[in-house]
Amino acid sequence: MSKKVKAKLLNWFRMIDKELSKLPVGGQAPVVIAGVESLCSLYREASTYPHLVDKGISGNPEELKSEELHSQGYGLVRPVFMKARERRGSSVMAIGWYRSNDNGCAGGC
Repeated sequence: MSKKVKAKLLNWFRMIDKELSKLPVGGQAPVVIAGVESLCSLYREASTYPHLVDKGISGNPEELKSEELHSQGYGLVRPVFMKARERRGSSVMAIGWYRSNDNGCAGGC
């Protein structure tokens, strides 16, 4: 890839990255990229999106059915969702423990 082509692609990817953070999910949703390795690595270089999933879907996504893309993508984001769920669950459990051990006395009676 020539330097000129790489510069144009990086600029394009930065534009996409900028718009991605404006989506209604507020830049919180995990994002999986799909594409040939050379373009995916270039996108990662350009991206500042904080929730870009480490792994992507390799290959030409145009050769996959939407169901296949969904299945592979879900397989990559599921662990992210499970971690978030575990963190929320442990917070809820800690609050539940605190409430169940609260005897109503202020100052540690």
